[in-house]
Formats: sequence, structure tokens, C-alpha cells
Amino acid sequence: MDFREVPRVLDLLQQAAGDVSIRYRVGSMFEVAWQLCGMEKFLMDLYTEPEVPCYIMDRLLEVHLENTRRFLEQARGRVDMIYFYDDVATSRSLMMAPETWER
Repeated sequence: MDFREVPRVLDLLQQAAGDVSIRYRVGSMFEVAWQLCGMEKFLMDLYTEPEVPCYIMDRLLEVHLENTRRFLEQARGRVDMIYFYDDVATSRSLMMAPETWER
């Protein structure tokens, strides 16, 4: 991903809005991973063949880390918060066994 425009965009934000809080949203790993395979298959594989879904999430993590590194390099200390999101639970519990989540 090309982040060369980040300094210019941050300048424009500051000019337009003054003192603003700059956040960088990294993305998600679990959601993107199950979307690639289908939720049911992904969750079943987490239980029966965890190597494949874990590999997918590890690769997504590498992409997110590299994108974050590139963004921060261009932002030059002008970022207030970095966060990621993932929906791994329902309103009642995790979508997987706690042991699977810990692994």
C-alpha cells in the first residue's frame, strides 16, 4: 500500500479542522480470514485443522504490520491512536471455545 500522501492529507486535515485527533485503523484478521473461506468452514477448520486458518491469520497479520509501519513512517509522529477491530463473539459468548481463542 502506498502511504506517500499521508503527510499532505494530515496537513489538509489540520488546516481544515485545526487540532484534530488522528487515528489509524489497522483492520481485522479474524473477520477477513473467515470471509475468505466462509464462516462455517473457517470455524470448523479452527477446531479440526487449525494450521490452515492460523496460517491465513498470520499472513494477514504480516500485511497489517507492514501497512502500519509504512503509515507511521509517513505520519511522522502525528498519530494519536492506532487500533484494530475484530468481531470474535456474539452478544453471549465467543464464537469459538476459549481454548481455541487462546491458541
